[in-house]
Amino acid sequence: LDGLMARRRSLGLPGLAVNWGPWAEVGMAADEGDAYDRIGLRMLPADQGSRLAVRLARTGRATHEVAVLAADWRRFRTALGEDLPAGYLARLGATAEGAVTAPGGRPDRAADTAPPSARQELAAAADPRAFLASWVERTLRTVLGSRAPIGPHQGFFSLGMDSLMTVEFRSRIAAGLDLKLATTVAFTYPTLDELVGFLARELGLTADAAAPVRARGGAAGRQDAPPAPAAPTGDAVGDLMARISQKYQSHRNA
Repeated sequence: LDGLMARRRSLGLPGLAVNWGPWAEVGMAADEGDAYDRIGLRMLPADQGSRLAVRLARTGRATHEVAVLAADWRRFRTALGEDLPAGYLARLGATAEGAVTAPGGRPDRAADTAPPSARQELAAAADPRAFLASWVERTLRTVLGSRAPIGPHQGFFSLGMDSLMTVEFRSRIAAGLDLKLATTVAFTYPTLDELVGFLARELGLTADAAAPVRARGGAAGRQDAPPAPAAPTGDAVGDLMARISQKYQSHRNA
């Protein structure tokens, strides 16, 4: 639709594509307010959205495309991570007046009394690998809203993870461990076994401390951590999408 409106404008014809944020009360996102709120997006009341739609239709804007959404911009920018172009959303994600900026640019109003990060707890753990595995699983259960233990080889998407959850999961892991993670990390390492193995390598854990995740009460036999999949390049985007599609179909048919 964006391209169609751009084409119409180039021909001197009217047209405007509106990229809406989530609406409350009606539509596909109406019952997903909690999931959006966790990444900083606010639900747009239906009556307000309707008025805005009429207003936009009457303005005769010079552009062919606009976005309309309500957000906690600071939280939303944090959820998007460090993959944005330099300066993108910088004005909207500016630190609020009176906030303290913690290392890494994250605002923190109680920096002196903040609880230790997962990275700090990991450094103090007697068994870093076991702590890492347990912490990642707890984080995953929080994102999924599940109380049941998650097996090391269960696919994230077979458990109900959606696109919003991948953003939140990746953001929680990156913030807790102070790591820069690709937006595709949940697709590239789609099980706890694979993800924890990758994170252990990124954190520089020794081979002895980086045994793969074991199911609770499972066999004590050790296995070598799986090799990290190659990072996708520009030429491999099609292959990446094909692999994602295959994983989705396999989970759907399971």
